[in-house]
Amino acid sequence: MVIQLEALVHNTLIWTRHWLTPHWPTIARFGMLRLVRDVFHMNCLILLDHKAQVFQIILNQADPLARKLYSGFAALLVQQQFAVTLGEI
Repeated sequence: MVIQLEALVHNTLIWTRHWLTPHWPTIARFGMLRLVRDVFHMNCLILLDHKAQVFQIILNQADPLARKLYSGFAALLVQQQFAVTLGEI
């Protein structure tokens, strides 16, 4: 089971990097460690509605990579009707 979870995490990181590359081409050169350590280890707020569904994600504007992730996540998540913004956390 642990091996299958590791494969799922690895594939999810690969897919996410692939999805974000058109909006932030530099991310294509990032390895797994850098993706987890630098990109996805960012402070943010995830706001839920009364049905416990995500409706807004606020990325920490003080993080140096937040602006780059913002454009990629905003473009990807617009179809899911999430609002992605930059703000103070």
